Amino acid sequence: MIVERIGNRRVLGSSLTGLAIVLSSSVVLAQQQQPEQPSQEQEDVQVAAAAPGVQAAAEPMWNGVRMVRVKHDRIGDFEGLMKELRDAMQESGQPGFQVWSMELGEIGTYHIVMQFDSFASFGNMESPPMEPTEWANWLNRMGSTIDSHTVAVAQLRPDLSILPAAAVLGQQQPQQPSQQQPQQQPQQQPQQQVQQQPQQQTQQQGQPQPDELLMLITDTVMAGKTPEYERFIREEIMPALRRANVSAVVANEMMFGAEARTWVFAVPLPGWQALDQPSPLVDALGAEAAQAVMQRGDALVDSSRLEVLRYRADLSVQPAL
Repeated sequence: MIVERIGNRRVLGSSLTGLAIVLSSSVVLAQQQQPEQPSQEQEDVQVAAAAPGVQAAAEPMWNGVRMVRVKHDRIGDFEGLMKELRDAMQESGQPGFQVWSMELGEIGTYHIVMQFDSFASFGNMESPPMEPTEWANWLNRMGSTIDSHTVAVAQLRPDLSILPAAAVLGQQQPQQPSQQQPQQQPQQQPQQQVQQQPQQQTQQQGQPQPDELLMLITDTVMAGKTPEYERFIREEIMPALRRANVSAVVANEMMFGAEARTWVFAVPLPGWQALDQPSPLVDALGAEAAQAVMQRGDALVDSSRLEVLRYRADLSVQPAL
């Protein structure tokens, strides 16, 4: 379960209580389309690539995740082809995606995550970023590197998440320039403007990136226990994690492409050293109370799986501005 998985206590336990976790898949994990003129309050709670806000959005948000298992002797070829796709998508201006590679789990597995706001827009995300002949060639070469390929869709559940202000999955919002800054800038000479243009363009295109590591906890809830499981996460787990100052936990309820009653919780990690820390449940509740909470969680799930993924900025495409 999600609680016991954060920290070094019971890390190898088999139950849901490992929560102490975006859908990776990649959950959790694709850049959120931004509203044209969001308020400051909205900006503070937006989750770039993971969740819409602290309060439940009027419309659901979805994560589309491609879980790709690559042949062990073709990983270099696969990553080279992903870089070709990245370059083509950047040129086409299509929505971006995040790529995560497995560090602890089934090695050679990649999660490719894109976020969308409706299934009506889901098909638009499949538009080829290359000319038909070039695209067919790319698909043929890519197919030869892959052992298996699964597409899943999860609904983001901000009501069962901890969404950090001004950051989502470790992403910091870019600093906004001062309103007085343009008035303080002296007029540049044409040559200076030409020299600075590439740097300015790079800054405009730059996007904040997630933390390098992401821990995923996948829980399969027992049949008939979903309402009780949701209540348990909402009323016991999330308050305890907030009390322990856990900065972010993003909940994803799997809807398509996965076993029924599957939940994935994503927790960004600042580094491997985070796994050396004690369970936040113990910190918040004490050892005896934490053990009781974990036992209640164990009784709600059939199975629980823990994985750690690494963000691959070299294979990812930030969304067009």
